[in-house]
Amino acid sequence: MAVVLGVLASGCSPLASKGTMPPPGANGQVDPSSAPDFLAVAGRDAGIAGYARKEDVLGPGDAAFPVYGDDLRTVVGQMVPGKGFVPVGVDPATVLTFAVEVGPSVDLGSTPSGQVVLYVRNDAAAEAWVTVLVNGQPWNSSGFWGQNMGVGCYAMPGGSRLVLLDRSPEVAGAGVLRQLYVRGQEVEPPSLWITIGKDGSVQQGTGVPAWSGAPQTC
Repeated sequence: MAVVLGVLASGCSPLASKGTMPPPGANGQVDPSSAPDFLAVAGRDAGIAGYARKEDVLGPGDAAFPVYGDDLRTVVGQMVPGKGFVPVGVDPATVLTFAVEVGPSVDLGSTPSGQVVLYVRNDAAAEAWVTVLVNGQPWNSSGFWGQNMGVGCYAMPGGSRLVLLDRSPEVAGAGVLRQLYVRGQEVEPPSLWITIGKDGSVQQGTGVPAWSGAPQTC
């Protein structure tokens, strides 16, 4: 059954502040007194989904907590451990399990243009799935049929991750098998390759593999 929060739950005083997570101090921890009353949380599209009480975001515990709209009163969803932002009316059990991030940590316009070229050789019988994770959520995915070879092109904003999944990102419970690449600020991202053995073992490297033939461009 879906866990649905009331759409008009009480938020806070009209004088409450909202904003993004402040930078950590010298000890690597965020000082709660320097944070606004409500902190921005990232949605599945890498934008701001809403705002959560700083006590919920910075405090201990692994329970879900409500996310409010711009008015800091209307509940628009919840933050669920291991799943991130889940809108009102959506069953958390149907949402993929990936790392949760608070605040819009990836700026889609901050990275120079360029695409990652990934060569995939899949000798296993099962289909292999690769996706770009933006703020912990799948953004650009593709599958590679078993016992076949292929090439994928992936536009990646700074801070996003290219990962190999254990199944299609559309299937509930999908998880990360291996991190392949993290996008930095380099102008031209590298070409990458992975091979998946018949037993499911994975090897990876950079450049154009000998088994691919001619280099591919996006």
